[in-house]
Amino acid sequence: MDPNQDKQSDPRQSLNYEDLKSSETTRQVNKPLGPKINLKPYPHEIKELKKTHKTIRIHKISRETKKKVLSKIFNKKTLKYAGIGIGSFLIFALIFNLPVIFLRISYSFKKPEPAKVQQAVVAENNKSQAQKVSPQNLIMIPKINVNAPVIYENSRDEGTVLLALRNGVVIYGGTALPGQKGNSVIIGHSSNDWWEPGDYKFIFALLDQVTNGDKIQINYDSKKYVYEVIDKKVVEPNNLSVLDPTPSPVLTLITCTPPGTSWKRLIVTAKQIEPTPEADKKALEAVGGAALQPKGTPLPSNAPSLLDQIQKFFTNLF
Repeated sequence: MDPNQDKQSDPRQSLNYEDLKSSETTRQVNKPLGPKINLKPYPHEIKELKKTHKTIRIHKISRETKKKVLSKIFNKKTLKYAGIGIGSFLIFALIFNLPVIFLRISYSFKKPEPAKVQQAVVAENNKSQAQKVSPQNLIMIPKINVNAPVIYENSRDEGTVLLALRNGVVIYGGTALPGQKGNSVIIGHSSNDWWEPGDYKFIFALLDQVTNGDKIQINYDSKKYVYEVIDKKVVEPNNLSVLDPTPSPVLTLITCTPPGTSWKRLIVTAKQIEPTPEADKKALEAVGGAALQPKGTPLPSNAPSLLDQIQKFFTNLF
């Protein structure tokens, strides 16, 4: 046997100092430096992660569902039917309000000449006595071609007032009569359904065209009274201050606005200029007022129009 071969095959003889040193260093490096760290999440953290993941998934599903629902709603077929419905509604609204539209268009092309308007109602400011006229009670507003009977209705019941409005405009019950010291309130229709009875459904349809300085003539009890417009405004139906008494003779005209609805009230106020009124120093002696109006009762209105009925339907629906 070769002695050199035995020496090489012995592993103990093949190790030297450098090998031993390197092995010791490796053991020191691989040795843990501290306590073992648990990198697994705690149970409550796992629950939170699952909850978060579930929420994200729900939101994702919710967005997808919304997209599907919206795509079903706003598809071509649905939009087509919606367009037909809206178009039909506009056509019906146009048909029902055609008289008002016609009045406004014709007025815009045939406005009365200012000179003729001023000559139609001539006020003699120095007259202290009312001029005698025919016994028929009338209201005349030359600016908007109004000439209609004036009906006195003592009741403030809306149904009774609506019946009286078929025959003209109505002096509201409890307010001053023309020529008296106080607030004389006159109600008139601005619009109504064309199939409703009466010849004065649109008598105040152009009342919003009246401006300050325009003249209004009232023939009442065979006497002529001339008023000059001093104010125009739109109020809510429950604003009863327009019925308050005044210390001097004042005329207040009330109608619904916009025409075709009873949503708000147009108020035109005019002062008496013929005969010349005497100053009333005791305002409390004036006739009429909001105090006569039953609580919770709004100002008179048109009969419910198509638009009013549609609005009421959707209000009750939702």
